[in-house]
Amino acid sequence: MGRSAVGAGGSVLGNAIGEGSSATLIEQLVVGLPIGPQRRRRGQLAPPPLGDTAKRPQISASVTKALLSREHEGRAPVVFLEGYGGIGKTTLALQICELPDIAEQFPGGVIWTVVGQSRTGPDLASHLADICEHLSGHRPTTIDPLLVGALLGEILDEGEPVLLVVDDVWTQEQVDAFLVGGTRSARLFTARNMGLAPAVAETVEVGRMTEDEARVTTSAGLPALDAAVLDSLLRFAKGWPVLLGLINASLRARVRAGGPPAEVAAWVAQLVASGGPEALDATMPPHMRATVGATVNASLDLLSADERERYFDLAVFDEDAEVPERVLALLWSVTGGLEHGESRRMISLLSSLRLVSERWCDGEPAFSVHDVLRSYLRHQTPEHDLVSRNQALVQALRTLLPEGRGDHWWLLPPRETFVLQHLPYHLQAALAHTELAALACDPRWIAAQILHLGSAVPAVATLSGIDTTRAAALREILDRDVEILVPEVTPSAVAATLASRLAASPELRDVAARYLDDLPRPLLRPHWPLPDTDAASADGHTGPIGDCAVSPGGDAIATASDDRLVILWDSATLRVRHVLRGHSERVRACAFSPDGSLLLSASTDGTVRVWRVSDGRPVHVFGERAARALGCAWSWDGQWVAAAAGDGTVTVWDVVTGETYQQMLSPSGNEWDCTFTPDGTGLLSVGEDGVLRAWDVSSAEMRWSRAMHTGRIRCCAFSPSGSLIATAGSDTTVRLSRADGEPMHVLRGHTERVRFCGFSPDGAVLATASEDRTIRLWDTTSGQLLRVLRGHTDWVGAAVFLTDGKRLVSCGGDTTVRVWDLAADAPPQIVRPGRRAAGCCAFSPDGRQILAGHSDGLVRLLDVTTAEVRFEAEGHDGRVLDCAVTPNGDVVTAGGDGELALWDVNTGEPRLRFIRHSGRIWGCEVSVDGARMASAGEDGVVRIHDLRSGEVLNELEHRTGHALGCAFSPDDSLIASVGDDGKLRLWDGRTGQLTATLKTGREISLWSCRFSPNGSHLASVGSPATALALWSTTDRTVDTYIPIGGDRITSCAFSPSGRQIATCGDEGYLGVWDVATGAPLTGIRVAFPLNRCAWSATASGSVLAAAGNGGLYVFAYEEE
Repeated sequence: MGRSAVGAGGSVLGNAIGEGSSATLIEQLVVGLPIGPQRRRRGQLAPPPLGDTAKRPQISASVTKALLSREHEGRAPVVFLEGYGGIGKTTLALQICELPDIAEQFPGGVIWTVVGQSRTGPDLASHLADICEHLSGHRPTTIDPLLVGALLGEILDEGEPVLLVVDDVWTQEQVDAFLVGGTRSARLFTARNMGLAPAVAETVEVGRMTEDEARVTTSAGLPALDAAVLDSLLRFAKGWPVLLGLINASLRARVRAGGPPAEVAAWVAQLVASGGPEALDATMPPHMRATVGATVNASLDLLSADERERYFDLAVFDEDAEVPERVLALLWSVTGGLEHGESRRMISLLSSLRLVSERWCDGEPAFSVHDVLRSYLRHQTPEHDLVSRNQALVQALRTLLPEGRGDHWWLLPPRETFVLQHLPYHLQAALAHTELAALACDPRWIAAQILHLGSAVPAVATLSGIDTTRAAALREILDRDVEILVPEVTPSAVAATLASRLAASPELRDVAARYLDDLPRPLLRPHWPLPDTDAASADGHTGPIGDCAVSPGGDAIATASDDRLVILWDSATLRVRHVLRGHSERVRACAFSPDGSLLLSASTDGTVRVWRVSDGRPVHVFGERAARALGCAWSWDGQWVAAAAGDGTVTVWDVVTGETYQQMLSPSGNEWDCTFTPDGTGLLSVGEDGVLRAWDVSSAEMRWSRAMHTGRIRCCAFSPSGSLIATAGSDTTVRLSRADGEPMHVLRGHTERVRFCGFSPDGAVLATASEDRTIRLWDTTSGQLLRVLRGHTDWVGAAVFLTDGKRLVSCGGDTTVRVWDLAADAPPQIVRPGRRAAGCCAFSPDGRQILAGHSDGLVRLLDVTTAEVRFEAEGHDGRVLDCAVTPNGDVVTAGGDGELALWDVNTGEPRLRFIRHSGRIWGCEVSVDGARMASAGEDGVVRIHDLRSGEVLNELEHRTGHALGCAFSPDDSLIASVGDDGKLRLWDGRTGQLTATLKTGREISLWSCRFSPNGSHLASVGSPATALALWSTTDRTVDTYIPIGGDRITSCAFSPSGRQIATCGDEGYLGVWDVATGAPLTGIRVAFPLNRCAWSATASGSVLAAAGNGGLYVFAYEEE
């Protein structure tokens, strides 16, 4: 788009840093709608009024026109205001924000944020995270600015269109981060540097004021001035708004003091004319540098000598800092002996002279200094003077600490976020190098910054400037684990997580131990070394892989996993090219664009994301968080993408503009997959009710529908020619139809649900993938089975032909990626997970041993004290999903293979193999008396087995959905079970009769249930409400409902005393809660999702274990 050069027309009646200007709105997000009724999102702050600044109609009209246009294929406009510092860009942007046309065009309001020169990398990501948190209440933890920018774009897309104003950008990295997604919301950038604007942007150059505009600005609020004197002032200022504003402020102050206007004007003109050159802002043109010092002096001459000194104290503050007034009052109490009231009056005086801007930040008054003026102050202040002033500030800030704790900065009150953020800068400037080095390496300080500033990024930045071995070790760990080190509901959880990560480093092990010893209790302390401290360097997935795709050129493979990652692989070497992070829940589908340049992914977090294949960067974020995205597709021309969702909708988006093009609503209530017709005018979708539907994309009307399967259809696909349609169903069949839905063949052979179907490049062969662990190849003409590929040890998620048609790539629940050479009778190439995930854990009754079941079928019984293996067996063909230890010490395991076994730990052989379930077994539990065992299967049945004979005593049918967990009450009189229908069922422990069906109404699925040790309560956890419900077993109502937040909660476990309960889930957080009050007690975060937790009393104390994708974690729970 074009460029236009426009003078900064109109008066600002002050200057770009004057009263009401937001030139220094650094570190703060301001959101509002100045015109009309205010509309706020959560966390918004209304922008300050602009003040008495005159309108600048010429340039405002140009910018407004650009913002209101709908050019560039419908995407909301991107506009850049470019110009030198102090030219009035920020004031112009604020004026634009107040226009009625802007308010009408952007009903979501105005979002204002200031970036500044120094923000790059993790610091920029942290700033973007601040904005996301303000708007949504959710704080991203990644240190990649583009990924956080993608989340911001997603948040913007969820609401009404807004105008996002990004003030003071300096680098391409900053610009790019604010342009990801959010395509319905316009951007207005202000920048000094040229060349930052993307091709889609309209750039408006903000130049000097015209003579008429400058004349009005200089004389605003004054009686008529002598023309000759006024001309001399204008010649001096050269149309520079910042200087014209300072001159106007100086004139008005002296006239208010009683000076005759003519004399005052002449005196100011002579004063500024005699001022010498100052070396100021490097971005300012050389002919302007000589004018700033004289202009500032015209205002400083209104101050007494003491007042000037106090103003020069402001040189100590960091660039772009927004300083609380009370912090400045502390400084002035040391440097000038000012009391609080005197400080307030001094700030008002400086504000009236346009030497500072008064602000409101984080619930209290604050101020800021324009960067041009800050540059002037620092150049005018000798280095030794800056040091002494910083020393005075540090001395003043020590008064915020408890008496006698003058260097314990981690004890700062939580409200002192400014000090927590900026103290290292001031210690460095005060030459307090020894204190800074000690503080930066103190885990108590690091934890305080994480807890109150939101991440470990500030700590990493400080450590980067310290050249010691300890600092380097700390920096490496914090940088690696930045996504784990986040604020938690209790300070002890932050501290425990930090200590657990530090303990993995030989250089920091002693530091971590001392730190843990000093922390308040209760606390979780690693009992075993953490298995995941190499998480950042590990390649590959750590959870089941549900889908894969091959690029049109055949050179790349994409995989989508339950571990929340999408990975791009080189198809020749099977090495990782890029790991795509951004989804917050399981990723269910992925697809390449027709030209191979982009990748689409769909997740149960409700988003559909578009990624750039070349570098793995995010491009767009579509979707609504309320509906799980289960399948996705590209149109054959790459213009549109579509997603099928768990609320029955099928949505089509325009890839270029990011706007929703169309949405269809299926009566199935839950659509699983979709695909476009070859001509791009139609769309097929399949869902829970077994019906194949054809939609007209332009009208969203249904063209036709056909009942194809009994129950859910997981996948649909067109043949390359568009003449055939394949569907894969949970009824174990695959069906081939003509393009109009007319049936051709029913392909029978799979014995479990079929998850995928896809054609070969020539359309002659259909590949299908099933939960029976096989891939089958079928002749599409005859419908005959050609070949069966075996090898996966869990369900197969997808099987996709490479472009040569001779090879096939598959993925599955066993967390492997396999490439099959169909022309050779040889085993496939296999990429296995980089670590052994643990799916379950359970303690022996005496608490001395712990049992773990792993993703590769391995079962191990380990000594809790020494971690030595006491028993090991290849228990299952695939994942072990649950396990238990009987009262006599034998082991029970349940697997993804549907098998259930009782093992003799002495011989390592199975005592019994029980009747298998149809599908995975998600839960198993041994009765307290050791006589019975319950198993919860994906077939919707809870079986009660006799542990001695293996006989099935009862079958408790859920009737709807899968059974996912089960538990015996302490007296064995009740059996509880949960499933993906969100219901908690209670059964009579002897007769098997259903006695109660309970439902909170908040969870779609319940994943775990546990009775308290005394049987008075029953706990259940699930998703998507991500909360813990504590039910009274007497009146069968919820006593306590504990909102936990985050992703799916997968498991819960009562402490041996019953006073506490632990939860864990997909976010990797193991939390401990008070049963009586629901209050959080402590917790710890690990690097990977957690699947199960278990609690036991041992001779040495209480031990809490968790099984997760990183392995088996064991922690000591310390109460005293």
